[in-house]
Amino acid sequence: MKRYLVAIAVLAACGAAWADSSMPAMNMNSSGAPNAVASLQTHRITGTVKKVDAKNRTVTLEHEAVPSLNWPAMTMSFKVQDDATLAKVKSGAKIRAEMVQRGKDYVITSVN
Repeated sequence: MKRYLVAIAVLAACGAAWADSSMPAMNMNSSGAPNAVASLQTHRITGTVKKVDAKNRTVTLEHEAVPSLNWPAMTMSFKVQDDATLAKVKSGAKIRAEMVQRGKDYVITSVN
């Protein structure tokens, strides 16, 4: 029984060490807090607007490949950062936009 307890303790310690070492380094500002703005990578996307959902502030794009994300061309929905940006998007229009990842969402931050 003692061996099992020792084995479990060793495995738990190794698992905790592995999890800690696999965490990405956070970009910190001068106060030591995470710097969310600096860590956001902007991606450029080009596509045709298939649907605009103003209520949920989302757009569905049939977009070209996005090399910075290793994405192939596909159709998917994106959140839009604000109403001013959403107002620039019309169904059927071909757009070029910039987006960032926020959590699990990809958010369009500007439209050209």
